[in-house]
Amino acid sequence: MHYYSFNIGDYVSSTQHLEPMEDLAYRRMLDLYYSNEEPLPNDIDKIARLTRMRSHKECIAIVLEDFFTLEKDRYHNNGADKALALVYKKSEAARKSAEARWNKNKDLDKKCYDANALNPQCAEDAIGMLHDTQYTIHNTQSSIVPSKTKPSKLKFNDEDLRFSSEMFNRVLVTIPSAKKPNFDNWANTIRLMREVDNRTHNEMWNAFDWASKDSFWCSNILSPDKLRKQFDKLTVKINETSRPIIQQDKSDGRSSAQRAIDNARDKRDRERESMRSPVVTDGRLIHGQVDIEERSDSITTLAKVDWEPI
Repeated sequence: MHYYSFNIGDYVSSTQHLEPMEDLAYRRMLDLYYSNEEPLPNDIDKIARLTRMRSHKECIAIVLEDFFTLEKDRYHNNGADKALALVYKKSEAARKSAEARWNKNKDLDKKCYDANALNPQCAEDAIGMLHDTQYTIHNTQSSIVPSKTKPSKLKFNDEDLRFSSEMFNRVLVTIPSAKKPNFDNWANTIRLMREVDNRTHNEMWNAFDWASKDSFWCSNILSPDKLRKQFDKLTVKINETSRPIIQQDKSDGRSSAQRAIDNARDKRDRERESMRSPVVTDGRLIHGQVDIEERSDSITTLAKVDWEPI
C-alpha cells in the first residue's frame, strides 16, 4: 500500500525519548511495515538492509524493543496491525459489493432473455385467435426477435471473468481512482495464460497477490497483460523472498534480533551512566569548568578520558 494515516500528535507524544537516528529508524520501519503489509522479520540485519540503515543497527534494536512485540517469529506493531485490518475490511466489503452487482446483472440478463423468448409464440397465438376479415394479416413472428446480448467472440469461461473482477477489486485498493476496464479483454488474457502459458488460476493469483503487496510491483502489475508479461520475473522474486530469515542462537536460546536489542540497551545505559558521573583529575572533581591556573594540566588529563557523544 502507498498510503496510510499518520497522527502527528500521537507519534510525537510516544517518541519524545528517541534520539534523532532512532526516530528515523522507527519511521522507516513503519514505512516498510505498511509497504509490505506484513510484520517485520526477526532479523536485525535484514531490517537494517531494507530500511537503508546498516550502520545504525543499534537504533533499530532499541525501536524494536520499545514499539514492537515478537509474535510467531515476526515483529508486530499494534497500530500498524489495526490500520491494515481496517484496509482489509474495506477491501473485502468492496469485493462482496462487486460480486453482488455481478450476480444481479447475470440474473437480470437471464430473466430478460427468458421473457423475450416467449414473444414469438405469443404472437402466433394472438394471430390464431383473430377472425378472418377482408384484410390479410401477415405473420409478424419475424419482427419479434428475442433481444439477446451479443455474445463475446472471446472464449473465456466464468472463472476467468471472476478472476478479472477480483483482480480489479485489488487494483482499487492501490489506486482508488482506477477506471473500470474491459472485463472481457481481461478475462481473455487470463484464458491465454491458462491455455497457452499453462498457468493455473491459483498460480496467477499468488503472483498477483504478492505483486500487489510489494512496494515496487504494486504500481506496475495493474492488469492481466502486465501480469502475463512479468510473470516469470515475479516468480523469481517470490522465490527469493521465501527463503528462511531467522537464525537461532543455540547457546542461550535467543535470536540474533533479541541479542542485538540486549546489547544496544546495555550500551546505551553505560553511556548515559558515564555522562552522569563526574570526571576526576588530580584528586579534584571537574563538573564542566576549570580554573585558569589548572587549565593546561586538566586539559591534558581530560584528553585521556574515553568519551563518546550519545
